[in-house]
Amino acid sequence: MTHEYSGRDSDSSDEIRPAFHLGQHDSARVETLTNLQYGQVLNSGFQFVTTPITNAHFHERIVKLVEESLSQVNGEKKAGSRIDPIVTSLTPDDTNLFPEAHTSGFIGYASPWIDLCSPNNVIASISRQVLNLEVDYANFCGVRSIIVPGPRRDSAQAGSGQGIAQYARAIQEALLVGTRISIIIHIPIYREPGLEEKVTQLSVSNGEEDASRSTKDIDIFTSWDSWHVIRTVCNYDARLFVALRVPRVLPAKDLQTRWFSEPLQYLTYSPSTFQTNKSGHPSLGRAHQELIHTYMRLKHAPYFLLCDVGPELQDAPAAERPVDTSSTSEFPTLGDAATATQAAKPSQRVQGRNAYLAYLRHLERQQEPYSELELNTLTNFQDWLQSPLQPLSDNLESVTYEVFEGDPVKYNQAW
Repeated sequence: MTHEYSGRDSDSSDEIRPAFHLGQHDSARVETLTNLQYGQVLNSGFQFVTTPITNAHFHERIVKLVEESLSQVNGEKKAGSRIDPIVTSLTPDDTNLFPEAHTSGFIGYASPWIDLCSPNNVIASISRQVLNLEVDYANFCGVRSIIVPGPRRDSAQAGSGQGIAQYARAIQEALLVGTRISIIIHIPIYREPGLEEKVTQLSVSNGEEDASRSTKDIDIFTSWDSWHVIRTVCNYDARLFVALRVPRVLPAKDLQTRWFSEPLQYLTYSPSTFQTNKSGHPSLGRAHQELIHTYMRLKHAPYFLLCDVGPELQDAPAAERPVDTSSTSEFPTLGDAATATQAAKPSQRVQGRNAYLAYLRHLERQQEPYSELELNTLTNFQDWLQSPLQPLSDNLESVTYEVFEGDPVKYNQAW
């Protein structure tokens, strides 16, 4: 066998286990996937994929606008004047995302280079306009969810809550712009170094921020505090979710359980989160496995997003390569073609197999089945507002009382 994690499912048909929904994200991707590339990702075993909304041309246009606006601010001598540049609408050169049949299967990823928390008015205004343009256009194309990179600094690190307040206000405005879209804030569980986006922001003081950040101790609760401010400003909008970057070293149980009660949409894993086992394959430690087992018992279990783990995508299929009809080497005999095909099959399976994806599928088969109590509890409740029960004045149905008696919380508290 070429891999230690078997793809065969040994579960019995009558057992229901938590299902893993696995997606792929490439932080270096700057253009929307083509139909061929999208098919390659799905064929490699992933169920969904992220895609940028705008491309490198749009980034260059915004950088040029920032430079021109900042030079105009520096050259302005009038007291009390304020430069507020306007970002023009998207053009066909600014994006490769268009309304197509498979567009609804994409998860949009907002530009990671915007800086909504910048103390500079010009940069903060341009970043907010860029986010609104991307959300509005993705909503028009049929994208149902957009992941927005979270703030890179918290209030405790910056010494002021102005940046987080600006970010929360921008997200609130984006929710009003995208009327049929869900926004997912991508932030780490805690501020472990190396979990932030690698893309350089529009900020003019990145070097100073990094220097001041490295001199302070890490407070594991600052990331949750920022999320709490964002969600509170947005009035606990039902279309606002959170995606957690899972670090290599997990925090204390107090912080893990605190995130457990939030509207968690994605758990994101990068290659640095995994460790290598004795066979040389990626794996997760016991603490990470327990975290997954705990989160998968939620009624709305989170999805998994693997970052920067492949597969390598090709722009054009090999079948489109021009064939020299004058050469006999391009047309082998049937026997030679069959021999070459049999020899290429093992190598193709090894290259197409994603080790990280195979390991998570292995963890999926290791999940404990739902008990009868969990199945009834998870399926008997509808996820919408209902009229309050009146057990003293109304004769309720026996099924309602049965649900009361099947509540596992009071039995756990009794012990």
